[in-house]
Amino acid sequence: MWTTLQSTLKKWAVTIFVGAVGFLLAAVLREVGTAIVPAIEKSVSARVLLILLCLSVLLNLAGASFAIYAIRKTKLRLRFGVYWDKDCHPHCPLCQSPLSYFRESRNARVELQCKKCRKGFDLSEVDGKWISVESAIERL
Repeated sequence: MWTTLQSTLKKWAVTIFVGAVGFLLAAVLREVGTAIVPAIEKSVSARVLLILLCLSVLLNLAGASFAIYAIRKTKLRLRFGVYWDKDCHPHCPLCQSPLSYFRESRNARVELQCKKCRKGFDLSEVDGKWISVESAIERL
């Protein structure tokens, strides 16, 4: 739960920071733009400005599409004490790298282990009851 709270707070902090920087840029451009725009209008034709505007819009759309794709591609859900991707593969709750069905724990339960940080994880429900990997995948 603490890791999800931390990640949520980080997302909000980044959002607020980007919004504040965007607001400051808009305020600066508003002040500077009133002096620069007449000079640009005199030296550049309207056709070139229209082409630059269209190119800017296309590049912004491409950048936004890539950002949305990147966010959806790496989306992991926290369930049963570990992260899961959209294909129901478990990922480490510490480093988010894929987990493997590596070893049996002392009580004959299958334990998931991270190859990167070498920690083992049992799957458990909210109330602490152990759950098998197969039933966890069925309930995702």
